[in-house]
Amino acid sequence: MKTIRDIEELLNKFSGFLFDAFGVLMDGDGLLPGVLALLEQIQLQNKPFMILSNGSSKTLEQTVERYHSLGLNVDSSQVITSGTLLKGYLEEHTQPNDPVAFLGTTGSSQLIENSGRVPRLVTSSNVEAEILVIANQTEFPFLESLDGALTMISDRIDAGKPITVVVTNPDLIYPSGSGGFGITAGSLATALREGLKVRYGQGIASIFVELGKPSTKMFDHAINVLNTKDLIMFGDQIYTDVLGAKRAGLASVLMGTGITSTRHLESFPVSDLPNYFLPSLKGNI
Repeated sequence: MKTIRDIEELLNKFSGFLFDAFGVLMDGDGLLPGVLALLEQIQLQNKPFMILSNGSSKTLEQTVERYHSLGLNVDSSQVITSGTLLKGYLEEHTQPNDPVAFLGTTGSSQLIENSGRVPRLVTSSNVEAEILVIANQTEFPFLESLDGALTMISDRIDAGKPITVVVTNPDLIYPSGSGGFGITAGSLATALREGLKVRYGQGIASIFVELGKPSTKMFDHAINVLNTKDLIMFGDQIYTDVLGAKRAGLASVLMGTGITSTRHLESFPVSDLPNYFLPSLKGNI
């Protein structure tokens, strides 16, 4: 892993750029220092960039609108979220009449509805569904809904009925702003997965499907859109952004402004480390 002090080295080396959102471009307080200058420099070089986010609490339109409100001049063709992958997954792997339940927001519900399904929010143990989508951690009674999801999954397994848990956002935590952190959807999925292992053993992991990073689905889409693999991923997490880029055969740079504690990088296996480390965008452009 090489520490970069002058980002021009990366701008000149690669044909295109991929960015995680939270921890790289923004946090709960807004845009991070240096972001607008970096994107302006990329555009001046006539090189493409895309934002690859594990977020699935908003529709694509709502996400782009949010970016605009922060001052990011991007359009929908430059943004891929894990939620936007949900429509294709449901259409390919499920039948139109398969019942779908979810944990998430009204935006998460709309992402499911875009595939022609009518999702039900899990708020207790009385929901029956063949597919459970874990999209976000807000806008529902947290413990009651998690208990309801656990009970529903267990009931279906015990009855020999099919059940698939689709985790659109595998992130465990996120930078909430002002130096704080928050729990996100991946932690809900982890709690369910580990709890179910107590009852059913290791094989239970097979019912979980991840759409967001470190899955290569978003990276593969970006490669197809940009028509090149000469790309570098700017991320703030080893086990989502960096690992996903590695799996897709892309270079990666770990930013020191997000989740992974850069003071403890020696505790990560060398094989997990990115190609580059950049402490911050501030002062680099």
